[in-house]
Amino acid sequence: MMGPMATTAPQLGRLLPRGAPVDARLSDAALAELVRRGDPSAFDVLYRRHGEALRRYAVAMLRRPDDAEEALQEAMLKAYRALAAGGAAATPRAWLFGIVRNACLDAMRASRDWAALSGDEEERGPGVHDRAELRDDLARLAGDLAALPPQLRSALLLRELCGLSHAEIGTALGAATADAKQLVYEARKRLHAFDDARRAPCAEIRRRLSDGDGRVVGSIRITAHMRCCRGCRDFQLSI
Repeated sequence: MMGPMATTAPQLGRLLPRGAPVDARLSDAALAELVRRGDPSAFDVLYRRHGEALRRYAVAMLRRPDDAEEALQEAMLKAYRALAAGGAAATPRAWLFGIVRNACLDAMRASRDWAALSGDEEERGPGVHDRAELRDDLARLAGDLAALPPQLRSALLLRELCGLSHAEIGTALGAATADAKQLVYEARKRLHAFDDARRAPCAEIRRRLSDGDGRVVGSIRITAHMRCCRGCRDFQLSI
């Protein structure tokens, strides 16, 4: 297939058949219907319309551009084959994000060290390394996002990074709209808790580490503080 799809995911270009040009002004639903009727070029138009947002989402989920590209390629192949086989996609954009999400989760499960990624793996733009404050902020945000449970991280990224509505997030996650809204709220609340924990006095954290049981050590506040405080991590090791 020609176009951006072939450039960003070469394997797709070899595996998907080519068809006649399609009117790029058609709606997502109309394009999906054309794919179901056997027109592969309609999927190319659909991908060109949403591909960049899907890629940003995959990178934000996995934090490694190569892994994200592989997951995106796998997801788009699955999406094309599902539509070509008559699969339903009442809201194609949200449906595509859902397939990419599942591919990202599969990649996470397959990777032995995904839970320990710090966020530094993501490529940064020119000049960022010369701006220490921004670099530190980005590293903290990446670490906080990585610490969120996958469902919360996915919901927040779909909302803040990709601009999906709560109804679309629900479609992508296979959840009700109200549940999607609650997931976004919980993700934001968790990020605020992480930020608050970083500001907690080390004396308080070390006292709780010294006096607490496993539940205390595993608490969000303790874990978030120690992610950015080497002194408290060393204190925990010492006891």
